[in-house]
Amino acid sequence: MVGNKQASSHAVKLLPFLISFILYFIFEPYVGVFSSTALKCTPIISLTLYILMKEFDFGQDYKRSKLVLWGLIFSCGGDALLNVGLFPHGMALFGAAHIFYIRSFGWRPLKFWIGAIIYLVGVAVLSIIYGKLDKVLKIGVPIYSVLLATMCWRSLARIYQGGNLFNICCGIGGLLFLISDSLIGLNMFILAAPSAGVSALQFFFFI
Repeated sequence: MVGNKQASSHAVKLLPFLISFILYFIFEPYVGVFSSTALKCTPIISLTLYILMKEFDFGQDYKRSKLVLWGLIFSCGGDALLNVGLFPHGMALFGAAHIFYIRSFGWRPLKFWIGAIIYLVGVAVLSIIYGKLDKVLKIGVPIYSVLLATMCWRSLARIYQGGNLFNICCGIGGLLFLISDSLIGLNMFILAAPSAGVSALQFFFFI
């Protein structure tokens, strides 16, 4: 019964996120840049509120919750800057967010083979788009790619620390973030036809 009460409590706290997520994809095509940016940031803001509410319930997770919270704050700033066309600046904030996420996941268990596979995939994607990057992005994108790949590696490794629902969701979320950013990069620099649909994957990160 306690488990059901906790699940219901988390579901209620996540309702603002789910509602704002749906509203973004309904109204975003019909509003201006300012309103679009506000709509895009609202789901992340909802997740920060969820972390704050969760913190009061689970004080023993204070350190990890605080790191995730800072990651979400930087992610929100990154979303805002990307939405107004400041790609390098937004990428920098997302890179900072990944540093906080990596710290929250930790380094145990190491599971180096997961990292090796992800880094190889990252090198393959980077080799495809690298020639299309300008001078600034030729420095920034590889750095960001390393941070993104490391975040995904550590999120997946956490599953082996204990196959509970939270660790599994973190692993799936990290993988979806990697896939989403890879698709966005290919769309932006190779196909030159950005797809708004693939960015939906990022909103499932750290539910």
